[in-house]
Amino acid sequence: EIVEFLRTRLKPGGLAMVSYNAMPGWAHLQPLRRMMRAHAESARGDSLDKARAAFGYVRALAKARSGYFATLPAAAAHLESMAQKDIRYVAHEYLTPHGDPFYFAQVEEAMRAAGLAFAGSMDATDNYAELMMPAALRALMPADASRAALETHRDFVLNTTFRRDLYAAQPAAAQPVDLALERLEGIEFCLADLPERLPMKVAAGPLQFDLSGQAGTVRTVHALLGSGPAGASAITGAVGGGAAFLIQQLVVSGHLSPCAAVRAAAGWLPLNTALVDAALRDRQQRVPLAAPAAGTATYSEPVNAAAIEAAASCDDEGVAAAAVLARLRRHDHPVNRHDAGGAVRPASDDEVRTYAAAAWRSLRDPRSPDGRLMRLLGVL
Repeated sequence: EIVEFLRTRLKPGGLAMVSYNAMPGWAHLQPLRRMMRAHAESARGDSLDKARAAFGYVRALAKARSGYFATLPAAAAHLESMAQKDIRYVAHEYLTPHGDPFYFAQVEEAMRAAGLAFAGSMDATDNYAELMMPAALRALMPADASRAALETHRDFVLNTTFRRDLYAAQPAAAQPVDLALERLEGIEFCLADLPERLPMKVAAGPLQFDLSGQAGTVRTVHALLGSGPAGASAITGAVGGGAAFLIQQLVVSGHLSPCAAVRAAAGWLPLNTALVDAALRDRQQRVPLAAPAAGTATYSEPVNAAAIEAAASCDDEGVAAAAVLARLRRHDHPVNRHDAGGAVRPASDDEVRTYAAAAWRSLRDPRSPDGRLMRLLGVL
């Protein structure tokens, strides 16, 4: 149904993002999903009641070290991570009859039959095999391998569990080996974090890179963008030749983010007030905050976001702390304290005010890293 919808509704040249649970990362979780669905069929109540019953069943199996969980400890660990999720997520992810994971080639074949060509991953890092897998594993694929073979190889190397693929309603086009600088015109770039927080080398995890040989050039880009976003031409003027690939490297490695060329004036926006209220009301774990100076967005924990707004709007520490407390209590949003032994208890009003006052002082301090980042992004 999804493929047919895209085939008939997508205009020539149109783009569609197709996301799905992927193989082989979901291979060890398929039995878990099947067990939950089988148990839910005989459980009473609505879908959430069934999800709770099914989850309790498989968790009991894991705690009793049944054969499946004893053989696949990764499945037992995944089950514990599920325990932290909203039960609605569990019902959506594990009880729906239409949630089977796919190999990339299966989806690509279906889309190709509908006249859509794979254009790449929505996650920039996934499009750069030289940064996303060790050289020894890259060397296992022949130079003339098809894109489908390369994507499947990458998924097995990284044990991919979820994909966000971009498809275009047009014939497949050969991708150039090198991206011309002209293709980056019209895009501006901003720093993704404070320069001192951006590593030159990462040797562990799925994303590995080493920029240390270009450290001077990278720092030049950091200095240029320290006063605000700039386009590819400005970056080229600062560093000279080779800027096109350098920009791609810095985006993939998390140093730069593409951003809108048209930006609003810096400062706290009414939109952010509404977003923070929604996050507090709905108990969200993260809230997006519009960053007008950067033409992009940043994410914050909701309680911290409330403190950021207080720092932006209140000139008095005590007033700011009281405003944060009143807002959290108005939304009945939980604020907890963790003691040295790991025990959790609700924070008192005085503790919330103390936290909010400390956050206000830090964010208003010109030397504070958090305050500097918020001002760089234009949130403050």
